[in-house]
Amino acid sequence: MTHFVLIAAVIGARATPPSVAQMPDRALTDALGRIYRLEQYTAFDWIVGRLEKGTLSLQGFARTPQLRQQAEAAARKGSGVDDVVNRIEVLPAHASDDDLRVRAYEAIYASGALERYAPGGQFGDAARSDLEEAARVGLDASGVGRGPHAIHIIVSGARILLLGQVRTTGDRQQAEARTRTLSGVLGVTNQLRVPER
Repeated sequence: MTHFVLIAAVIGARATPPSVAQMPDRALTDALGRIYRLEQYTAFDWIVGRLEKGTLSLQGFARTPQLRQQAEAAARKGSGVDDVVNRIEVLPAHASDDDLRVRAYEAIYASGALERYAPGGQFGDAARSDLEEAARVGLDASGVGRGPHAIHIIVSGARILLLGQVRTTGDRQQAEARTRTLSGVLGVTNQLRVPER
């Protein structure tokens, strides 16, 4: 698990939201946008990239090998991308980790204090139905976590890594507290960013 934490630290350091002065160029934005629109890309994945001289380096975590492959293929279609170096780590498949992903998702996004970060700004009946379906048929067969999310929940070996951006330090602390108290969690690393004001 040290490997997981070290990679998370490296990714977190590189995933800092850019300031206006260092906004990514259009080629990087286009390539990452193609990845983020993939149906398999969810709140349980985290992919970032860096473009230098036409070579796009992808890093992060994918829950499935299929997403890792799809992300690379989607990025290659981006204008201005000549080559792709794929360093996306595929997370080990464990049913207990999928269960923890679903419970952490509900703990964060069903919380009145954090539901504004859910797709559409609220945790509605459709999301609850998706959670029930995931519990019944498994995470791969449900729609849980699809769509844009401010908070990404990476789970590996019962350890949770929170990535993304929230508005306030209180929201950052709330997300960590809500996941830390889940049964079966061995640890939480909180790399949620809060914009400087």
